[in-house]
Amino acid sequence: MPKIAGYWFFATGLLHVGIGIATLSGPVAEIARAGYFNAVETHIDRTEAFWFFFSGALMLLLGQAYIWIERKLNRRVPAFLGWQMAAIATVGTVLMPASGFFLVIPLGIYIAVADRRESGK
Repeated sequence: MPKIAGYWFFATGLLHVGIGIATLSGPVAEIARAGYFNAVETHIDRTEAFWFFFSGALMLLLGQAYIWIERKLNRRVPAFLGWQMAAIATVGTVLMPASGFFLVIPLGIYIAVADRRESGK
């Protein structure tokens, strides 16, 4: 199996941020107009925008870390991270079926299975 988990997750983060840019410009502009400091908490739309971009940034960060593991260490992303990712995404899918959480479940399974196959566990 090719070592593509990092690229896959990084691409998911890019897609997430891209969708946010395309759909959440209104709440982001409101945050800017409010001066940024304490401009999110009491506004549902701003809170949703914040968490949408924040989670996209975390996907980009983890994707880069996974790429580093795969390229620089020449290792697979550990299976436990894949299982945890799949579990978190499953909970997210159950709680928010109209979200993109379901897209992360196969990535988590891929990571876990690829590492198990390579390590023989």
